[in-house]
Amino acid sequence: VLIEFPWVERQPDIKRHLAALLVRREKLLQGDSHDQELDAAMMECQKLLEVVMQWLIRKYPADAGQLPIQQRPDPKLNQRILSALQIPAFTEEVIRLLSRQRIAQVIRACSRPSDSLKALLFAASMGTLNAQQHPLKVLGDRELQLAKLMELADLRNQSSHAQSRFTGRDSTQLTSSMALGSIQYALSFTACFKEWM
Repeated sequence: VLIEFPWVERQPDIKRHLAALLVRREKLLQGDSHDQELDAAMMECQKLLEVVMQWLIRKYPADAGQLPIQQRPDPKLNQRILSALQIPAFTEEVIRLLSRQRIAQVIRACSRPSDSLKALLFAASMGTLNAQQHPLKVLGDRELQLAKLMELADLRNQSSHAQSRFTGRDSTQLTSSMALGSIQYALSFTACFKEWM
């Protein structure tokens, strides 16, 4: 870990999840591509990304009072909120996908960051209102590729539920290359924040 990612030493929680992900990567590279290993790799990717979001939320706290209380989901209002933040990596697609989050989850994630990855990203973005040098204000789409983060969250959610012919849904069959691609993305995404850690 310290050879490849020396800066992670400053954040023990991130270091722990990053190290676990490197172990998963090594197993996959050695040819262990059993379903359980692929599922575990996807789970570790999600955990690392969640911990990075939790760190952002704690380092740059958001004032949840700036978010409107909604009786029922209002994606249009959420889109306007997300667009107004003017975050370089928030493409139209990312805003559209994030706008589906229930604001109650986002508000909760601002104070207790343990919700879904998308709710955590929305909550972390609210921290940009109080910090001009917030990493999300500095890093662009080329670095963060948040559409991939959304894909990974969806892929992880699909693979985490029991898959069988009984559900009537098409299941996503994970492959070794999908898992390795997700691992590489999670590692690269985390490395984007090293200057702030």
